[in-house]
Amino acid sequence: MLCFEQCSKSSSSSGGTGGGGGGGTTPPATNDVDFWLTKADQSVLLQKQLTTISFSATSNSYPNIDVDSATAYQTIDGFGYTLTGGSAYLINQLPAITRSALLTELFDNATGSIGVSYLRISLGASDLSQSVFSYDDMPVGSTDPTLASFSLSKDTTDLIPLLKDILAINPSIKILASPWSPPTSDVRRPSKNPPRDRHGQLHRSPRLPAPAAPRSYG
Repeated sequence: MLCFEQCSKSSSSSGGTGGGGGGGTTPPATNDVDFWLTKADQSVLLQKQLTTISFSATSNSYPNIDVDSATAYQTIDGFGYTLTGGSAYLINQLPAITRSALLTELFDNATGSIGVSYLRISLGASDLSQSVFSYDDMPVGSTDPTLASFSLSKDTTDLIPLLKDILAINPSIKILASPWSPPTSDVRRPSKNPPRDRHGQLHRSPRLPAPAAPRSYG
């Protein structure tokens, strides 16, 4: 069972007005917590619950969580997960209507959607991709220190088209791109000559094309 909660502090008036000798009336219960419920058996999927949950001053033995809204410790860029090449492939195999509904449910901010706001993608293949590749693969024994053979061609089939559709749904989503491993030409080497010695300066170069290259695809 998965719950998403939204808490708010509600003010309630004290019971009734004086006078006339009548006792005060008990005010209706106010709801201080809105929550959305998803059950493992899918009988409920991200549905807002109508249960009234109210805060009170009654003492109990439960642990206390004190929230100080006036103190900020750190900012949060968003909430999300990794979009792997394998996931992109499987999503793109769905029928168009099903694919569109899934992306809307995941990335839209409308009622009934999750509103994912942060994605991590891999630069080159991850361990969940269909094949092993980097953006600058070379034949055995060859290297490419100038990145003359740099190419995003392996990602233009599934990942990049899917990212474009996600951005159309949620233009403000933040995307973190990070490498899983160096190019294969860097790991085919004698143990006495590790890649950081041969191409470490290249890997640290601010002119690496990978972060900016996807922008050319829109």
